[in-house]
Amino acid sequence: GRYTDIPEDTDLILIMGGANDGFCLTEDLVGSIDERSPKTLYGDVDELMRGLKENYPDARVVFMTPMPNLLHDVLRKDRPELLSQTVIVNCIIELADEYDFEVIDLYNSNFFDSHDAEIVADYIPDSVHPNAEGYDIFARHVAAELLRLDMTKEREASEEKTDDSGIDNGNEGKTEDGNVSETDANEDNNSDTEAEESDDEVTDENTSDDDKDLADDNTGGSSEDKNDGSTDDHSFSDRLRKKVQERLTPEEKEKASDEENGSSDDGEATIKTYARDEE
Repeated sequence: GRYTDIPEDTDLILIMGGANDGFCLTEDLVGSIDERSPKTLYGDVDELMRGLKENYPDARVVFMTPMPNLLHDVLRKDRPELLSQTVIVNCIIELADEYDFEVIDLYNSNFFDSHDAEIVADYIPDSVHPNAEGYDIFARHVAAELLRLDMTKEREASEEKTDDSGIDNGNEGKTEDGNVSETDANEDNNSDTEAEESDDEVTDENTSDDDKDLADDNTGGSSEDKNDGSTDDHSFSDRLRKKVQERLTPEEKEKASDEENGSSDDGEATIKTYARDEE
């Protein structure tokens, strides 16, 4: 595969794929976690991940699931043998977990969902490929997701370190008969309480508003809850649109407002959102 052309000293490898596979994916071409035959979805993704693991052991490898694709659902109306995109998404997530690769789940975050007519009109004209503005937002989103993954790893490492340092040798605070004295127990409890309060204060002081917004905007819920593809919540897109608008100049805001408030013949603004087909 083309992954062998990646320079050996690469630090970060981002892999995004699966959109085109959905246009021809049928039951006989899927495979499974236990059956990874060549020329099947599971077989090919497994080959790619295994190759990256072997050829770039020191690189950070991050896989991205495909974005929701309206064209895929349109094709399924005439070709019912085609499978849902969720089959591809779940394959990537499942194998990435096995190979210990990180995943940015674009599909279940509803990022750039082409079932939203406004998103298509503004950022994805052909419902598949973003325009220049769309790619700019896409790059910012991926960068934010990488930061979120870093923050999660740092938090988990800190919690693990705290757990390890909290283990004593089992002898401190004990009386001669082996029992912990009441005074020592109370002092330990008070010390723990003060430490927790101190940590909370430091966290609140050092956490900027941008960090809090980043954490809030990129929380997509657990993959177990969303991998069924049934979600049609566009709140993430709404928040992203709001952040983009905050960076606009007054003239750009006025122009965007005029376009957003465009009226139909009867004088009422119209917004059309397509339903995602996941059966």
